[in-house]
Amino acid sequence: MIGLPNPNSGIDAIRLKDGRIVLIFNNSYNTRTPLNLAVSRDGEHFTVFKSLETGAGQYSYPAIVQAANGDLLMTYSWRRQTIKFVRVKLAEVPR
Repeated sequence: MIGLPNPNSGIDAIRLKDGRIVLIFNNSYNTRTPLNLAVSRDGEHFTVFKSLETGAGQYSYPAIVQAANGDLLMTYSWRRQTIKFVRVKLAEVPR
């Protein structure tokens, strides 16, 4: 149990090359917004560090990978209309 809310929607996580874990998830108990990133050093205690989407709409089916240069690459369903791609620099992930 990681103690983060989830509205019965998909999540994804990745263990970074340095061992930290980054989670992409809907930070809500009942809606698919907002879509946030959280980081953990132990896989149990996560801290939200970035909001990818906060506006009205549904943001779902997230996927995350780490690029060769360390950046985080994410895709997710944007308002059930399209697939959105986001890149986050590794330097933005808290240590």
